[in-house]
Amino acid sequence: MTSYLLNQFLLGFIILKIIMVPSVLLADDNPINTDILEIKTLGKKWLELYRSSNIEKFMDQYTEDALVALNGKPALKGKEAIQAYFESRIGKKNIDMRLDYEKISINQNIAIVVAKFYLDYPFEERIETVGGRSLIVYKKSDLGKWLIDVDIDQKTPDAN
Repeated sequence: MTSYLLNQFLLGFIILKIIMVPSVLLADDNPINTDILEIKTLGKKWLELYRSSNIEKFMDQYTEDALVALNGKPALKGKEAIQAYFESRIGKKNIDMRLDYEKISINQNIAIVVAKFYLDYPFEERIETVGGRSLIVYKKSDLGKWLIDVDIDQKTPDAN
C-alpha cells in the first residue's frame, strides 16, 4: 500500500511539473518574452525615427561599430558611415514599412532576427513596394537597451 501511495504521489508530482513548466516559460514576466516584445517594437521605432528627420535619435539605435549592408550597395561600417548614408534620406513621412517576423532568437545579450520586410514609397503617382528579407543582430547595451549591431537587407523573390 505504501508503495502504491508513493507511486501515486510521484505520478501526481510529475503531472503537476509537466503542467507548470510550460506556463512558467510562457509567463509575461519571462525575460525572453519581454525581450521578444521589445525587439518587435524596435522595427516600428526605427520607422518612426526615420520619418522624424532627427538623425541623432535615429543613430542612437546603432552600436558604435554597427554594420549595415543594403541590397546592391557597399556595406556601411560604423556609425559615421551609417549616418552619412541616412542623413539625406531620413525625414520621408510618406514611406511605410512592414515586418513579417520569421524567427527571433535570443541568447543572453544577443538577439538575432530574421524577417521579411516590405517598404512602400510613392513613385510617379502610385505606391511602389520593395520586399526582401532582413537579418538583424541586436546587442543589449550595458544600460539594457537593444541596439542594432548588424542589419543586412536583401531582396528576395518570396517577399514581394
